[in-house]
Order: sequence, then structure tokens, then C-alpha cells
Amino acid sequence: MAGPPADVLPERLFRFLLSTPRPIAPVLWRLRGAEHIALHCRALTSLEEAAALDGAAGLPAGAWRPRLLCGLVASAVCDADGALAFSSADAVARLVPGVLKKDIVRAIFGMAILRFNLQRLTVRTRLPAMARGVRKLGAVFECRQLRVYGPTDAPEHAAEQYVFYRERMERLARGGIANSEPGGSTNVR
Repeated sequence: MAGPPADVLPERLFRFLLSTPRPIAPVLWRLRGAEHIALHCRALTSLEEAAALDGAAGLPAGAWRPRLLCGLVASAVCDADGALAFSSADAVARLVPGVLKKDIVRAIFGMAILRFNLQRLTVRTRLPAMARGVRKLGAVFECRQLRVYGPTDAPEHAAEQYVFYRERMERLARGGIANSEPGGSTNVR
């Protein structure tokens, strides 16, 4: 791998890397109370990703994933000028419970449609809670795959595969998060 030219000082190279614009994409996500602010998602550097991982390191199994997600959101979500929308991962975590989840779902499906023009999005999981969650969002069960998480046909090594088709992704991106299970509510704007 080739490095920088020998005559370039490390300080100059570092300043150049800091000033290099990163890709930024608009997000269909609005914060409650600040709906007038257009949010964007910027590409993260490997240093920012590592910092988010470090912030979640050492936490119990059930707590490190939400903390990592909050750290990544805090590092990536910014306004149109590139200023970060959150001061820390704690600021993201203080959002009203459930609001972040709905808004992130809208942002993910909006990005899947607008940026990647996906016709289907596949989710594989072995976790019953995640399977229930994607079914509630309207995913269709597609199949059970053996040996995804291990070398045998045992249930703990199998994954359930669900799919979101384009029509459902469009509804979710607009905010139509509905419970598709019998007796479920269908109200979210």
C-alpha cells in the first residue's frame, strides 16, 4: 500500500484529511420539537466508528448494542452545514423511548428506497424478539435457513428470513408503521 509522498509533513496531511468533505445524504428523520431542521447523515471515519465501539465496550450484553447505536447516531447525524445534531451518545439516549426507534425505521427505509433503490430488503435473525419486531413492521416470512449461525441443523444455528417488499418499505418510509399481527394497532403518523 502506497503512503503519502515523503515530502508531505504529517501535520499537513492530517489537516488535509480533516478538511476533506465526507459524503452526506439527507435523512427523512425529524426530531420532535425541531422539525424545521433538515437532518443529514455523514460518512464516519474509522476513528469515529472506533470511538463509538469504545463507548460501548465493557457494558453488559443487553446494554452495549443500544449504546453503540446511540454513539453511531451521535457521530453521523448532522445538519446541512455539517454541525453534529447531538453532543454525545447520551444526548441520543435521552430521546423519548420509542421515538428514536420509529424515526430510525423511517430513516432506514427512506434511505433504502431513495439512495439504493431497493425492491426488497431481507432480514435474517435467530432472535425471537427481533422476529416479532420485523413481523410487526410488516415483513413477510420467507424461509428458515439452516446452518447460518453454526455448523449443525439445530434450531440455535438456524435463522428465520423475512422480507420487506418495495410497497411496504415505501409505507414505512412515509411513517406508516403498522402492526400486521391480528389485533394490533395501526396508528403512527
